Amino acid sequence: MVFDLFQKKKQPDKGYLLSDQISQDEYNAFEIRKNTTVISLEVPLIGSTLFKAVSYRRSEKNREKLRQLIKELNFNLTQSLEDTLNFKIGDFGSNLPLNDRIMLLFIRAFMTQKKILLIDDVLHYLSQEHQESIVDKLNALSLNKTIIIFSKNSIPSLHVTKKISL
Repeated sequence: MVFDLFQKKKQPDKGYLLSDQISQDEYNAFEIRKNTTVISLEVPLIGSTLFKAVSYRRSEKNREKLRQLIKELNFNLTQSLEDTLNFKIGDFGSNLPLNDRIMLLFIRAFMTQKKILLIDDVLHYLSQEHQESIVDKLNALSLNKTIIIFSKNSIPSLHVTKKISL
């Protein structure tokens, strides 16, 4: 998986990985992982409720941050915002449809203060409404975060500074 290579969890079988013309071997693996979050269906949602699955700190401050983010992204699983925060997602999000699981992966990433977002090819699974709200948020975050998207699908409204096709 590309994410494992980028986060130095695995070494390439052949060749090498460069970031800004510097070999990946010269980067500190802990620092890379500390500053990176991954949005991929391969990354599980862990926690019995929506709030626990997306927030590493269970403080009231984080509950309020999550409330604001849910409103901003127009994401509600229930009629009540509090019920949405306490919604039982099931083991690894098993009680959720694919669109909602992906939304939670993005919400968890947005809740962190990580500098780098690595995004797998998941945007096209979202409903049009949710895709638009996520793309708007990514465009806003791209001013002070590095966002790397691995995708076969182009999203015209997503502002990118560099596109690499493999």
